[in-house]
Amino acid sequence: MCNRCSLPTPKACICRGLPDEPLTLKKSNLIVLQHTHEGRRKNRSLPIVMHCLLEDDVYVAVGRRFDKKNMDERVMERIKNSNECMLVYPACDAVSVEEGLAELRR
Repeated sequence: MCNRCSLPTPKACICRGLPDEPLTLKKSNLIVLQHTHEGRRKNRSLPIVMHCLLEDDVYVAVGRRFDKKNMDERVMERIKNSNECMLVYPACDAVSVEEGLAELRR
């Protein structure tokens, strides 16, 4: 097991693709909405994110449903106090991050 990424080495180790030092988000922060079952999956992506960004720049909300009734108040406050907010999620009809940023700038 790799001491840094906790994946079997050398076949699955991803450390070559990770930054040497975590990146600082100067003008934004990241809110991760994670389903409770995601944390148990071997191929979860959150550990990779946490290796790439400073912990202070990432807020993780764990739950089964993310709607107005069940949403973490801290997440809602961060969204309300933000001038720009993007939802990044893999989907067949998703737009690229570049397209989303261009739309925000209009």
